[in-house]
Amino acid sequence: MKKIYSILVVCLSIVSFSSMAQMSVGLGGGLLKSTEENAEGLFGGEVNFKYDVTDQIRAGVNLGFYQKTEELLGLKYGSSTAPISVLGEYSFLEGKFRPYLGLHLGAMRIGAKVGNSKTSETYFSLAPVVGADYQVTDNIGVNFNFKYGFAFYKNEILDEVENFSTTSPNIGVFYKF
Repeated sequence: MKKIYSILVVCLSIVSFSSMAQMSVGLGGGLLKSTEENAEGLFGGEVNFKYDVTDQIRAGVNLGFYQKTEELLGLKYGSSTAPISVLGEYSFLEGKFRPYLGLHLGAMRIGAKVGNSKTSETYFSLAPVVGADYQVTDNIGVNFNFKYGFAFYKNEILDEVENFSTTSPNIGVFYKF
């Protein structure tokens, strides 16, 4: 494992030095909410790493965590969602303002906790994204995006694949290097 990590660090270092201003790291916050009626939103955030394959196409990874915890009659309960995905994005313009469309593919881990009892499930997820980056300086920018996510699971009783959906508006900052 150490060797794989070392090789990955060396490769990323070589790529970053040979292709300046083509990578970025972002940090954002937002709200993740099920599209079911009367669903409550979970607050949280995401960290992402993006690589500019061309001037208009980006690829990367995204890690998120959203949660909500409450207490009723002295008993704590809550839920959490952790989306982990690879992403692809296409930017329409060049310059300081860059609107884009994208797609995130990955896993969505959903957990629940009541008192000391925990349970969680992991689902395949797909999330189309629409967003925009605004470059404030050469290295620092602001990102706004909206995701409509689908998580797929197999219903064992009906023996068929079903899905549920989420919406997620986010705002964040990024650093290009």
